Amino acid sequence: MKNENVPWPDDAGVALVFQLMLEQWAGPYVESGWHLCPSISSEEIARGVQDLSTLSWQGYAGRAGFYRLMDMTRSHGIPASGVFSGVAAQRYPDLAREFASSGNELVAHGWSQEERSYRLDDHAMVDNIRRTRDAIEQATGQRPAGWMSPMGQPGEATLALLAREGFAYSLDHADDDTPQVEEIDGRRIVTIASQFDVNDHQIYLRGLNPPSAYVDVFVHTLDVLLEEGRNGRSRAMSAVFNGNLFGHPMGAWALRECIRYAKGLPGVWITTHGACAAAVLGANAS
Repeated sequence: MKNENVPWPDDAGVALVFQLMLEQWAGPYVESGWHLCPSISSEEIARGVQDLSTLSWQGYAGRAGFYRLMDMTRSHGIPASGVFSGVAAQRYPDLAREFASSGNELVAHGWSQEERSYRLDDHAMVDNIRRTRDAIEQATGQRPAGWMSPMGQPGEATLALLAREGFAYSLDHADDDTPQVEEIDGRRIVTIASQFDVNDHQIYLRGLNPPSAYVDVFVHTLDVLLEEGRNGRSRAMSAVFNGNLFGHPMGAWALRECIRYAKGLPGVWITTHGACAAAVLGANAS
């Protein structure tokens, strides 16, 4: 069913979510595109050589980067959605617990980043969903309401399986600026676009643009969506910050500038994906 005008709280035009990512890999290496240094060959991996530089780079997110992003949102008194791999919740339970206890929510992001949803059959996908959910719940005492597949790439049955498992929303969709309600076998689940434009992976890792470019994209995106929202078309927007990318000091500067800009605008509801999905489901309760 097509939603165009969702009544956000206080008649806001845009629901804005600061989406903090804590992605982890279970294996001793990562797939192409995520290496810190030139990749180790498959022959060397087969001989048991570990990509220690990349493993260390991944560890920065849980040891320092995510803490910095969390502290930035907390110091400005705003909530955030933390997208956690199941492995991340298992490796850094104290961090997950602290984040959840600060009024934030955790979103399930698959067990580990090398286990892509589209490669899994239904049985393996359900096992992955439950394993990830259970790891987050064990670490925080809170069951995640939302899901995002690794790299935002679902399989054909992922949305239906999430609905069957009781999830309220999925971030695996990029086809609308307004969250939509899907009904599958009598169950309703909200699809929310996780921003590919306002994303440090795209702007910094792929484009090697400075943090100021991120802020620039953020400002222009929010301005346009807010204008549309004021004209009766409710919009949702996420600003994506990865712990091992913009968790570094330069990225925290960008996060600070984005928060300051958004807080200075009337009509912007800074929230979590979970609260956003609840508002959408409430507006479509009939």
